[in-house]
Amino acid sequence: MAGSGYTDLREKLKSMMPYRDGHKGGGGGGLPREPPEPPYDRKRRHQEDSGSEPSDYEEQKEEEEARKVKSGIRQLRLFSAEECAKIEARIDDVVSRAEKGLYKEHTVDRAPLRNKYFFGEGYTYGSQLQRRGPGQERLYPRGEVDAIPEWVHDLVIRKLVEHRVIPEGFVNSAVINDYQPGGCIVSHVDPIHIFERPIVSVSFFSDSALCFGCKFQFKPIRVSEPVLFLPVKRGSVTVLSGYAADEITHCIRPQDIKERRAVIILRKTRLDAPRLETKSLSSSVLPPGYNSDRLSGSNRDQILKPKRSHRKADPDAAHRPRILEMDKEENRRSVLLPKHRRRSNFSSENYWRRSYEYTEDCDEEEEDGSPARKTVEHGFPSQPSALAYDPVLRVMAIGTKAGAVKLYGAPGVELTGLHKETATVTQLHFLPGQGWLLSLLDDNTLHLWEVCQKEGCSHLEETRSFGLPGRPGSGSANCSPGITRVTVVLPVSVGAVVCLGTEGGAVYFLTLPTLTLLEDKTLFPDEILQSVPDDYRCGKALGPVESIQEHPRDGSQLLIGYSRGLVVLWEQSTRTVQHLFLGNQQLESLAWEQSGKSIVSSHSDGGYMVWAVSGTGQRTQQPVMSTIPYGPFPCKAISKILWRTCESGNPFIIFSGGMPRASYGDRHCVTVLQGQSLATLDFTSRVIDFFTVQSAEVPEGGFENPRALVVLVEEELVAIDLQTPGWPTIPAPYLAPLHSSAITCSCHVSNVPLKLWERIVSVGEQQSPRQSSAAWPIDGGKNLAQEPTQRGLLLTGHEDGTVRFWDASGVSLKPLYKLGTASIFQTDCEHNDSLNQAGEEEWPPFRKVGCFDPYSDDPRLGVQKIALCKYTAKMVVAGTAGQVLVMELSDEKSEHAVSVATVDLLQDREGFTWKGHDRLAPRNGPLPFAPGFQPSVLVQCVPPAAVTAVTLHSEWNLVAFGTSHGFGLFDYYRRNPVLARCTLHPNDSLAMEGPLSRVKSLKKSLRQSFRRIRKSRVSGKKRLNASSPSSKVQEANAQLAEQAGPPEVEMTPVQRRIEPRSADDSLSGVVRCLYFADTFLRDAAHHGPTMWAGTNSGSVFAYALEVPSQEKFSERAVEAVLGKEIQLMHRAPVVAIAVLDGRGNPLPEPYEVSRDLAKAPDMQGSHSMLISSEEQFKVFTLPKVSAKTKFKLTAHEGCRVRKVALVSLASAGSEERLENCLACLTNLGDIHIFTVPSLRPQVHYGCIRKEDISGIASCVFTKHGQGFYLISPSEFERFSLSARNVTEPLCRLEVTRLQDTSCLSNSLMATPKLPQANGTHVPRSPEGQHSPSDSDRSPEEHPAAFSPGPLDSPNSSLENPLDTTGDITVEEVKDFLASSEEAERNLRNASEDETRPTGILIK
Repeated sequence: MAGSGYTDLREKLKSMMPYRDGHKGGGGGGLPREPPEPPYDRKRRHQEDSGSEPSDYEEQKEEEEARKVKSGIRQLRLFSAEECAKIEARIDDVVSRAEKGLYKEHTVDRAPLRNKYFFGEGYTYGSQLQRRGPGQERLYPRGEVDAIPEWVHDLVIRKLVEHRVIPEGFVNSAVINDYQPGGCIVSHVDPIHIFERPIVSVSFFSDSALCFGCKFQFKPIRVSEPVLFLPVKRGSVTVLSGYAADEITHCIRPQDIKERRAVIILRKTRLDAPRLETKSLSSSVLPPGYNSDRLSGSNRDQILKPKRSHRKADPDAAHRPRILEMDKEENRRSVLLPKHRRRSNFSSENYWRRSYEYTEDCDEEEEDGSPARKTVEHGFPSQPSALAYDPVLRVMAIGTKAGAVKLYGAPGVELTGLHKETATVTQLHFLPGQGWLLSLLDDNTLHLWEVCQKEGCSHLEETRSFGLPGRPGSGSANCSPGITRVTVVLPVSVGAVVCLGTEGGAVYFLTLPTLTLLEDKTLFPDEILQSVPDDYRCGKALGPVESIQEHPRDGSQLLIGYSRGLVVLWEQSTRTVQHLFLGNQQLESLAWEQSGKSIVSSHSDGGYMVWAVSGTGQRTQQPVMSTIPYGPFPCKAISKILWRTCESGNPFIIFSGGMPRASYGDRHCVTVLQGQSLATLDFTSRVIDFFTVQSAEVPEGGFENPRALVVLVEEELVAIDLQTPGWPTIPAPYLAPLHSSAITCSCHVSNVPLKLWERIVSVGEQQSPRQSSAAWPIDGGKNLAQEPTQRGLLLTGHEDGTVRFWDASGVSLKPLYKLGTASIFQTDCEHNDSLNQAGEEEWPPFRKVGCFDPYSDDPRLGVQKIALCKYTAKMVVAGTAGQVLVMELSDEKSEHAVSVATVDLLQDREGFTWKGHDRLAPRNGPLPFAPGFQPSVLVQCVPPAAVTAVTLHSEWNLVAFGTSHGFGLFDYYRRNPVLARCTLHPNDSLAMEGPLSRVKSLKKSLRQSFRRIRKSRVSGKKRLNASSPSSKVQEANAQLAEQAGPPEVEMTPVQRRIEPRSADDSLSGVVRCLYFADTFLRDAAHHGPTMWAGTNSGSVFAYALEVPSQEKFSERAVEAVLGKEIQLMHRAPVVAIAVLDGRGNPLPEPYEVSRDLAKAPDMQGSHSMLISSEEQFKVFTLPKVSAKTKFKLTAHEGCRVRKVALVSLASAGSEERLENCLACLTNLGDIHIFTVPSLRPQVHYGCIRKEDISGIASCVFTKHGQGFYLISPSEFERFSLSARNVTEPLCRLEVTRLQDTSCLSNSLMATPKLPQANGTHVPRSPEGQHSPSDSDRSPEEHPAAFSPGPLDSPNSSLENPLDTTGDITVEEVKDFLASSEEAERNLRNASEDETRPTGILIK
């Protein structure tokens, strides 16, 4: 079978088709000659008949395709056996209803051994098509199929949304495929013109497999070997996107369906998907007598007639010849849409961030590289779901919907853990002071986490888990899982016991830390009902346990509250009811008063009651006080309430919810009440939980005196100072909501001078005078990390026009300063940062707290690019509407007018009309500015397109900026433009529409796509001239490649062919990078200021600048002369440009040399220019611009460059041993490091998931080998490429346990950084731990530290010769500065230079 191209019935097939042998033998025997076979079939048949093993090239090609398929597959194990059984019962109900004819005509589609049930949307396919072929499928008219059943939403879709597999509202089409044994579905691609990506499927009833790249043949049915065989387990979720969904077919083979199997396919239809009209439905689609009333669903056929024959299941059906009338498309590609439109636009930028798909079925590491070292997460946890506080250790814990658990104490004290199960953390509870944390997941399992000590540092480890069994005495068939679903968890301080309240009303007790069930202590509702009066019982159940609270003075007594309203004081030792509180309102929560003499209960009607606890009576029917704070109108429930005593007299009563339902039911509020003082804290996102910070031990008769209130909402954490009048907020040193407005760009500044740092901190403190000066209340643990050796700033630009400055020096990302730009422009709303305080007469007295505000006043305000000079405190902020602001830091407030200059980038070019958004109108006259960065000049680009590149050179007083139309150079000292250059191609019509335009036409994009296809085909045919030397060389190389070489000859790695890009591609004029350098451009003897610009079409423009000296800035203007114009042959977008000095080092930043902060560059030797395109890196000599060396990344790795940076990596042993390297991030999420200028590959990291488009786009490198990228809208992940510069949490928590237990888990990690909730963290292997003897090696000498890829990788070669085969090299160099004699000499040199291609011209 190994040599066979088919897996099924080969011997039987040969016996049934004996003519094949004769045909292979040369066609003898008088047998008729078969028609010519396609090359692909001939190749496979040759392999099958000869029995020869496939060549290395074919194996490599198959492995490469399998890797591409894997890149588009995600698998998750989300549904338990119990959930599967419930869903499978619903599927059986669907089958039953279909048999009874209860569904619409086109809901049910029958085929041999496979039935389909369409819900929401149905479409024609296979034999139903009026015209066969890809792209001919059509959606049925609306209403032709039944709606998606509610159970699909409740049991399937909701779980996928909760685990962020799909977003809310994504699914509008659900299809149930019901396979019998031997059933199959032939190879196909889900219609690209009908369905968005991804395609989500959930499997039930049995295990099966999904195969990719198979070919079906019929009479008898045979299936070829798949490119990839993917096992699909019962209850698993499979997500297809990218290559797996669009570029290769998938199928279900008959031999893989051994038992009945059903799959629910969830998809979203495209808005522009073609749809049949009623009058166009053929007779095969609409039966005779069909009328339009059926479209609305008003009438239904009494009996549903099957469209196709239905046979009983036969296990041997896979081995019987038969014809399937199904969709038989093969390698389907939509002819309606170009390739870039086929890609999914389902990228809410951060939706595919979290990797929740960790399963045993699909958990593979990168084959060609190990992961980069991720060190810490900055920002606010994505989708928090639970909160807990330990008053003894003074630390808090936050759980997330991704199953992550994060502990926070003092700044720098952070511990992280991740549950093995992919489930939402619903509750967290500390055992105070003992370092134990209990987590309850939504799958009804309880987990114990333990703070362990390893090598002097604390780590968080999961040690035990527990799931409640069914209630004893009740059969599993009759016992609903909800009876034992845990609703309340309470660790009891006495006896190391934890109480679990359930929906069934029972209370279970577990021992700690073993989590062993104490069955003899279980408290069932029947035992409580014996003490309840008959008139209160009334035959009604008590309902779920809503709250359990331990008596503050007697740990043996528990206060248990039931949903019906009954509250019981239970004595554990005697198992008796001490007191009954007969409430009649639905209970939400309970809280003790510190002395234990009173309790407070909150209820669903928005009120709370105070009850007296006394020994005089066993039953209390009426509370001491009952009130609805925001009544008398109906109010929402008070979900949680706290009672905290205060020495000043009146206690604090703090509760969440309770708002008037009609007027403010949509508000998210926490109310703080003390005597006559009332504050309604109004948040912009849902309240998750809250707690108060007070002394851990309160003596009898003492007071709690809460210091602070900490509230966790969905998008931020807010602390309120309860000891300062007015209850102001306390600034948080961490967990800042980075996404208070959506992040649009980021920038990192290393080694910030102390003076600038202090000035930024000072102006930031002046921005928030209303904040409390109290210390951060959560201050437990000890930070063991060393103080940062340098100060690092992280700047983030936001959608609302703000730039935020963050202290990124250490583990905690602390906000320093916020810069706003909206006040400079005229917009529709007022721009002030003041909190909208409620008026004195307004009720409720709302008070806005928190800074999360996701709404932008004007999308044109969005910040696109930032540049900061750390030596002169000058800054450039560029935005979406072409605005470029030049700003300078001022310590004093001022009032001045902002100069406005306009730069026309079209240069009066005719035929171009801007159809996008208008420019932002600046405010007139003097404007007030607070201390901080204040604008001096506003440069407005015309047309007002988004700025795509910006750079600042403060020593020359120049700023360069680029858009999709061209680039400009501006002298902000003299406040006049120096240069404007249009980069548009005549066919760049899309560049004139802008990102906010609504005039884009599908018809226009289709027309342009067809034109590009035709042009590429024509140009491909014309590219090779048969008489040209290059074509002959390529023909000879092709012939040599086809010849079989000796086995001992080592073949060079196969390089992919890189297709040249069309010159008239849309948006080819986008300026991708700008760069200033003092280098040699005119000749090899004189250097001077230059400016370089790279575009999307592979063009590089070099300008020689005449910059006057410092003394003559006011007298002479800067001049710019075009020096060289370079065009890359394959027109790959230029990502970055850099100039290297004579020693191969990057040129220093402005003012670094003059201030003795960097070595002076080598101006004696020849300089080199490094051009990084999306496809390769290439080094040229200057000023001649001749190719020196290169590395073709796309040809080797099949990826594209997304981010590039020159980084300085220091040795772990000596900081003075530095090596300059080129760090590159690709579209596959990998990081490659190369030496410069030799471009030798050093290491290859797997860093970001390839599906994480927004994470890759947001990545920013630091100059010392670290980096940041967004793993969610609110979190930056920090990683390190350097063995020396590592920023990670190192901390210690001192715990005191009742039992001396070491960590119960044997899987301690080497660092406190455990696998994170985004699934990208991989534990460090033992090989990654380095001995001290290796610490002083340089990065190049330390392969273990950098985890290089396999030695047989194309990147492992030590030498990288300049090979021009398939090269992305220079097509044309125009030198506008050389004299005619020098040009002739250069031409002679070019003709003699064998390494240069013949297409290089120097004029």
